[in-house]
Amino acid sequence: MFMTANRTVGTGLTASAVISSWLWSTAMLGSTLVGYNFGVAGPFWFAAGCSPMIVFFSLLGIACKLRVPEAHTLLEIVRIRYGTQGHVVWIVLCLINNIIAVANMLLGASAAISALTGMHIIAATFLLPVGVVLYTFVGGIKATFLTDYFHTFVITILVCFFTIKVFLVPEIGSPQDMFDIIAKAGQIHPVDGNRDGSYLTMTSKGAILFGIIHILANFGLVIMDTGFFAKAFSAAPHAVVPGYIVGGIAYFAIPWCLGTIMSFAALSLEDTERFPTFPRRLSPTEVSNGLVLPYAAVAIAGKGGAVAVVLITFMAVTSTISAQVISVSSIISFDIYRQYFNKAAKDSDAIRWTHIGVVAFGTFSAAFSTALHYGNVDLGWTLYMLGVLTCPGIVPTVFTILWKRQSKLAAISSPILGMATGIGVWLGSAAALYGEISVATTGQTLPCVYGTVASAFSPALYSVVVTIIRPDNFDWASFRNERLAFTASSTSVADVSESDKNEQKTHDEYIQSYAADKAKLKRWGTIAAVWSLATFLGHWVLWPLPMASQVLLRGSVKKLKLDDFLMVMAMCTDTVLIIATNMIATTNSNLIDPNHPASLSPEDIRQREFGSKMVLLAEQMQCVTIWLVKACLLLMYHRLTLSLKGNLVVKIVACYVAFGFVLMEILYLGVWCRPFSQYWAVPPDSTQCSAATNHLITNAVLNISSDIMIILIPMPIFLQSRLKWRKKLILVGVFALGGFTILSAILNKFYSFNEPFGSAWTFWYIRESSTAIIVANLPLTWTVFRRLFHLRSFDNSEYSSKTRSGQPGSTLRSHGQAHGRTANRSYIRQGDANDGDLAGSQEEITKGQGISLRIYQRHDVQISSEPVTNHHARQLSNESLPDGLTTTIKGGASGSFLLDAETASDKSYPAVKVNSSV
Repeated sequence: MFMTANRTVGTGLTASAVISSWLWSTAMLGSTLVGYNFGVAGPFWFAAGCSPMIVFFSLLGIACKLRVPEAHTLLEIVRIRYGTQGHVVWIVLCLINNIIAVANMLLGASAAISALTGMHIIAATFLLPVGVVLYTFVGGIKATFLTDYFHTFVITILVCFFTIKVFLVPEIGSPQDMFDIIAKAGQIHPVDGNRDGSYLTMTSKGAILFGIIHILANFGLVIMDTGFFAKAFSAAPHAVVPGYIVGGIAYFAIPWCLGTIMSFAALSLEDTERFPTFPRRLSPTEVSNGLVLPYAAVAIAGKGGAVAVVLITFMAVTSTISAQVISVSSIISFDIYRQYFNKAAKDSDAIRWTHIGVVAFGTFSAAFSTALHYGNVDLGWTLYMLGVLTCPGIVPTVFTILWKRQSKLAAISSPILGMATGIGVWLGSAAALYGEISVATTGQTLPCVYGTVASAFSPALYSVVVTIIRPDNFDWASFRNERLAFTASSTSVADVSESDKNEQKTHDEYIQSYAADKAKLKRWGTIAAVWSLATFLGHWVLWPLPMASQVLLRGSVKKLKLDDFLMVMAMCTDTVLIIATNMIATTNSNLIDPNHPASLSPEDIRQREFGSKMVLLAEQMQCVTIWLVKACLLLMYHRLTLSLKGNLVVKIVACYVAFGFVLMEILYLGVWCRPFSQYWAVPPDSTQCSAATNHLITNAVLNISSDIMIILIPMPIFLQSRLKWRKKLILVGVFALGGFTILSAILNKFYSFNEPFGSAWTFWYIRESSTAIIVANLPLTWTVFRRLFHLRSFDNSEYSSKTRSGQPGSTLRSHGQAHGRTANRSYIRQGDANDGDLAGSQEEITKGQGISLRIYQRHDVQISSEPVTNHHARQLSNESLPDGLTTTIKGGASGSFLLDAETASDKSYPAVKVNSSV
């Protein structure tokens, strides 16, 4: 009970514990630190470095429940598979992980509290762990679950307070005003390595390098933290995957939102009297100590802001250190004392040593952090280098759980060699790049990147090579046949409390339970694997790369189009859908088969009402996500077909899509189920309020038909283009991937109609929306891949002209005749003036800036001529041409003239074939 909470913790409490376990003071102090240093890219990559590995851990958690259902700690698993030598190696790796993690938290938290309250930094360092030790000593892991829930709730309220309060400061006023202030700050204090020195770009070399360090280091912190395994073992089997998925995805919002808002608040206010350091900027030492958040809070909310940050810091530190304390105390009691000093120890003895471990580690962590402080080590240094020490055990641990062929020698040697490699590369890089090895040089970005990457990936090489030389074929059944730490035979009733008796299941009972749950656990394992991959792709590929492509293509964040922001909204609604669906998976609703009525207690009805509201929320989020993606594609096709006859088709389809969405919402919210509260009534008066058959039919017809129309829109354009057939087929294939979205929609409705009162439809809701987002974003990543890998233009023909800046561009040229030698004014009328994206799809890139797709269009241009003066001729340009185009009049023999319309900037425009008549 003390270590596993009777294995009955549900999804909600598991998710809150996961979030709280990663809601480090470092997450809030560090995300604002990188936001201040790198701009908007810093907090994004900070958050993107956390969520994927939290979700990935759900795969490891469910694999442990599948293969070793009786486990209490990760180290028990290692001991069973690799014996004493492997066990000792992992004990050292896990203790190093816990120590560096706690030191990282205490260094930042104590500096923040000292700056805000005036308390001596060493006093803060020792006092912070005291509260943790007290309630963990008494309550064990159950106490950490409950306090995690409360702390997360309070921190969420305070984070919301800061995000609103920032825009109530007169010097800031609104998001637009903050945007303008930060844009100007990038001109005054340009960021080295950022595009144009701007704080508002995702193209930030420093932020991306930090993101690489951060995601690898965090994989190490999670996988080598026995506390995360303890939470997985404590959770009920059906709560592990949903709990970690919800926790991982929801966690992203905290460092991203808070880090961006508060770092921008500091940048906006540091030259005003509100800021504590006025008239100077924050010094590099203050930034590295994590004081951006405390000073920004004081600037926007005065003493109240200081109190809020102290409260946030205290609660974050106590929640996260409690998890570390539990981890270390379990190592001391079960993996050291009980295994090597007193194998006959009773449970009461083990728990006593757990208490000793709680006190001992709390004291040691404070002393170790103090030593680091006096060694001039701060939050920034540990934030960058901790991956060197936490990463060597990642791959061997994952192989231990997922790969039966990793040999004992490979498992023992690979993390040791990996750590030696990482430390050698880290120190060697610092010496080679900066001429010395010191705290200053070893905390620089490049040595930390090289060292972290070496620590993370070299063990994979060592493990595979050694396994090939000395292979193994481990039998997973050995886990289930091994008696673990707690056994019924070694415990007397007098030694444990009544609540602990639930823990005393016999080995045979566990085996029987395992056999019954095996199919369900395998299904959850598949879901965990899919979500792990989807979360990584979503955070590291599908969101940042299309956005970066558009910024590179357009040259500025301000020039992003409406569909770029709609896609961000779609990803937000899809995130809400994911969270709601995971809650539906573990909560009953009013989906009750009327042919099999159930007897429900008041508590059952209350829970089902909540589940029914989640079903309603999921339905709305899924519809909104799908239709937002449709809107993005239609806006892209609108620009693609501008001045073509196909543009009318786009407008017709857009009207159909908009009409379909409005009709569907009116019918769902106002017609099919009345009154509206019947949607969560238990039981409902009509199955249309639960199974919603009429709505599903309407949705299927409007959704699938509009998808087919949208897929067909660009096909004639591609087939009529002057590309080779091979390239035409590639384009058709890329844009025809929407067929997978249609297939997902069909399967979604199949399961909804086939099992109207089941739960299979929930997974297809997520698969359909995620597929739609992936397919819609794939074409938009071309610009980034061309820039990163120096790929050739999709159309590598030599058809190109030069702009005035010497870059490839496009030239609109018409010839005409005039009588007389007088200069002429020419009026050019096109079907549509536009904003400079004339017929340019979002894949357009010219040579040098490349053109992935060159579309030749027929433009009927009317040119009327009348005599004007030379002065008037020189003024001809922007009135009748799209933005970015200018005209010049060149006189010719016999009264001929040549009208050139050229790009006046470094923007690229598609080549347009013009058919003119006079």
